[in-house]
Amino acid sequence: MKANNILLYLTAIFAVISAGCSKDDDNGIPVSPVEASVSISSRAADPQALDTEKINTWWMAFVDARGTVVKIIDRSQASALDGTRLPSTPVETESFRTNLDSGVYTIYAFANMGNYTTASEHFGFVVGQPAPESIDTERWSSTINIGDLVPMTGVLRDVPLTDLASRNIIVEVVRLYAKVRFELGSHSTVVSSQVLQRATMSGASSTAVNLLPDYNILGTQTVRSKAPTLPEGVTSTDLVFVPDGGGVAVGDPSNPLILEGYVLETRSTHPTGHYVLSFDFLRSDSQPDRTTALAYELDHITRNDLIVIPVTFTDWNIELDVRFYPPIGGYPAYLVEQRGDEFYATFGSSGSFAIVPQVRRLTDGTLVAPADCEVTLTVESGSEIFSRPPQVDATCEIIGEIADNVTGTAVIKLEFKVKEDVIKHIFTRKLYIIR
Repeated sequence: MKANNILLYLTAIFAVISAGCSKDDDNGIPVSPVEASVSISSRAADPQALDTEKINTWWMAFVDARGTVVKIIDRSQASALDGTRLPSTPVETESFRTNLDSGVYTIYAFANMGNYTTASEHFGFVVGQPAPESIDTERWSSTINIGDLVPMTGVLRDVPLTDLASRNIIVEVVRLYAKVRFELGSHSTVVSSQVLQRATMSGASSTAVNLLPDYNILGTQTVRSKAPTLPEGVTSTDLVFVPDGGGVAVGDPSNPLILEGYVLETRSTHPTGHYVLSFDFLRSDSQPDRTTALAYELDHITRNDLIVIPVTFTDWNIELDVRFYPPIGGYPAYLVEQRGDEFYATFGSSGSFAIVPQVRRLTDGTLVAPADCEVTLTVESGSEIFSRPPQVDATCEIIGEIADNVTGTAVIKLEFKVKEDVIKHIFTRKLYIIR
């Protein structure tokens, strides 16, 4: 009897000790504390990133498999792997240690967006409470300028924390904005005598984007990003640069004028599917002048992108080689006259005609190759003088036919797109065909 009592006491003591060493999750599976090494890392976009584009502050929310926020860690409270306090200097990556119960977690990370005390205020993360249901559909709509801290977000889902192999966790945060950089230079005698008052990239930003990133579409330094999916109802906005002091000169391309700004990811809504650039200058005679270009290789901008657009302003000269083929017995005379940006072609009779546009660089006198020049036309008025309306054929010739026994003047808008580097310079001319 005495031996049985001793055995009973030992069994009871062992049960108490076992209960103190582990606990069960909701499924009855034992869990135990695990020390984990966690890293927060930004996706590099610019090797010369500003300190404000690096991680300055951060906080993380750890959500367990039940959907409950079990821990929020702030940079100012975290300990480095060696047990010391983390520094406060800007970094691209940083590691710390923390204790968590073994299990499966989703980790939300936020950089340059305040400290942990703002978590519940802005996004609804509260320790002991369910994670906010709206976090995956949350939107972001703020605008920032160069020099402001660039917010970053990230999420790592379904992270198992059970053994040594799973204790090294890396959460990548992604900048909510893309950076657009214009590098402007000039070979133009006209532009060199002007000052740039405004530069615009139409539709380059959005009114709102999703708060959390889609890692599947992000680009790298060698791989172009994919087009983003924007929240419903979002519209595009322009990126506008207005230099200080009423204007700035554009000098030699070897020392370009740099204009930079942040935009929220977007997809071009222009009919061409690309972004239109416009540059407003003030001439020496105080008259405004606008130069337009098309970023023909760019149809979307994704968060964390670094978009560099070099623009070299060049003087162009348009030449129209007119060829007229009147019928037998027709009057072959025609006259072509140029007045500034307007051309006047006068035909003495009916007949077919061909107009061959040629674009010449005045800096060196070379002609632009046909493959690097697009021509489109719009007949604005006077179409009744044509028996065959003018159109641009595959060789960029403008062909048409003057009707018989009809007189009048047709007004035609010509638009030229000249490819150079990553943009297409756009300029227009007016063509008057007189019969």
